[in-house]
Amino acid sequence: MIVQDTSASVPDMTNLPDITSECYANITTIPTAMDNCVGAVIATTADPLFYTSQGTHIIHWIYDDGNGNISSQDQNVTVT
Repeated sequence: MIVQDTSASVPDMTNLPDITSECYANITTIPTAMDNCVGAVIATTADPLFYTSQGTHIIHWIYDDGNGNISSQDQNVTVT
């Protein structure tokens, strides 16, 4: 019998909370997802996790189960 993992990880939170901060934002909470084969998956991103410029930024989180299945979520970061 061959077992194939064909399902992408499901984020633990349906919508990630917006982050709003004064002067700067330092992102320290990394989102997670659950995968049917590997269990917990920690998100990764190529985006910065520290912002000093005012405005709204978007972090693009990726959940990769290591078996070719990828899901993603975006999170808004606003610095005022």
